[in-house]
Amino acid sequence: MVFWGRASALLACAPLINVAALSVRDASAPSDGLLVNTASGKVQGFYNNTAHTVRAFLGVPFAAAPIGSARFLPPQAHQSSSSVIQATSWPPSCPGLFNGPPLVTFSSLPYFPIAGFNEDCLTVNVWTPSASRFKKAQLLPVSVYIYGGSFDEGGTSIPAYEATNLVANQDIVVVTLNYRVTIFGNPNSPYLASKGGPVNVGLLDQRFAIEWLQKNVASFGGDPKRMIAFGQSAGSISAGFMPFAYPKNPIVTGVGELSASTLIPGDAIVMPGIAQGNFTDIASAVGCAPGNTTDKQIFECMQNVPWKTLTDHIIGHPEKNYLFRIVADGITAFKDIPARIAAGKLAKIPQFNGQLENEGDSLVPSSPDGIDHAAADAFGYALLVCPAAREAQ
Repeated sequence: MVFWGRASALLACAPLINVAALSVRDASAPSDGLLVNTASGKVQGFYNNTAHTVRAFLGVPFAAAPIGSARFLPPQAHQSSSSVIQATSWPPSCPGLFNGPPLVTFSSLPYFPIAGFNEDCLTVNVWTPSASRFKKAQLLPVSVYIYGGSFDEGGTSIPAYEATNLVANQDIVVVTLNYRVTIFGNPNSPYLASKGGPVNVGLLDQRFAIEWLQKNVASFGGDPKRMIAFGQSAGSISAGFMPFAYPKNPIVTGVGELSASTLIPGDAIVMPGIAQGNFTDIASAVGCAPGNTTDKQIFECMQNVPWKTLTDHIIGHPEKNYLFRIVADGITAFKDIPARIAAGKLAKIPQFNGQLENEGDSLVPSSPDGIDHAAADAFGYALLVCPAAREAQ
């Protein structure tokens, strides 16, 4: 069953959108429940100084660093260490294309990560009530948030995603996860395509994080049998694909699509030929194509190019219109969603879809004269409201 509400679905999650309650470690706070055992190792968290009833664990690794020979490939397990992981500060975001157009989103909102960028970025942030708030043997429902950014950018260290206030006022565990974006998450190389497997490794990052949480979230007080995944924009599309990609074992028990829909992925999905041409064009520009005669050789060369060289080239050549977005590989992403719904080829879990009434305001050109509400409303209805209504039907 699909539940659609134009505003109510998002308003229910509004406490998550909180800029003021930034996580700052407070040494004077009680320390109970701040050292947690996980498959990645022991994790040291902290209490937020504005809410000692909430524990925070920031930057907990759920996968190995996707660097060098692991770049562009599916995530691998993080090797547990005897050293304690200090999960007490914002983690770096995965490299992205934070060069947005002059929209309200980029000019007026706190949308940029505050902890820099690094390819060693596959981490989760966890906010959970203090140990004293738990009843004996009680596990709480878990909300897993997937950020948006057109599959070009995004990260969990964006202040708007700080969840302390939400957890302080609700018996819930909130998780945000990092996943690879742009060429690193959607390389779409001819070599990967020739192997016939999944090519959207950023979507695989998300699934890997969900699997890690299934095994580890109970250590933070969360119930692995009561996890929902929801996201905004690209994160919405990501969550929406989960019931189709994993119809027999979605792990999550519900999904939420906010500000986008799997029925209208638009530029989020590109044709394979275009996508592979993007990879080959950049490979040639950074010196990987000349002298490398096979797709595999080009791919391996690109694995060793500094990440900033790649993002700088993409950002520096807007005339190329590079699109490193997801491809409908029939494994992780699909272009025949209506047919799959009609045939019942999806996990039978609840889903909600919605947007805020004035959401289009953030996506129109920024102007000293204010927001063009007519343009914003037209954008919102055409791209968000009407497709969400169609999906509900």
